[in-house]
Amino acid sequence: MSYPVDHANYGYILSKRGDLDAAVEELAAAETGLPGYPGLNYDMGRMLMLLQRPSEALARFEREMPISPGNAELFRRAGLAAQGMGDGNRALRYLERHLVLAPDGPRSKEVRKTLESIRGGEVGHAYGGAR
Repeated sequence: MSYPVDHANYGYILSKRGDLDAAVEELAAAETGLPGYPGLNYDMGRMLMLLQRPSEALARFEREMPISPGNAELFRRAGLAAQGMGDGNRALRYLERHLVLAPDGPRSKEVRKTLESIRGGEVGHAYGGAR
């Protein structure tokens, strides 16, 4: 494949087929040729969460933040990844940002509950159920 967009398209095909490891590799190849392209890092982060690789997922989510600063779901997922890594302070920061962006969004009640559990000292095990 000679164009970054080809890698992206192939990566999405692989993800639909369930080959998330290969999909992440293809999207990473696309991202090197399309730096700052909206959604690539976010999608890689989602796939990495499904692969239970929260630290890699969080790095991708954080790369996406300056590209998509208004994406509330990006911050929710970043918070869950940070929580899964045991980084409660980072999780709090990202989940609180989600609520600023979407205070009455479809996941706001769930996010508030997660924030309460983090503040109560329960950190970890979030990434298994991240959607």
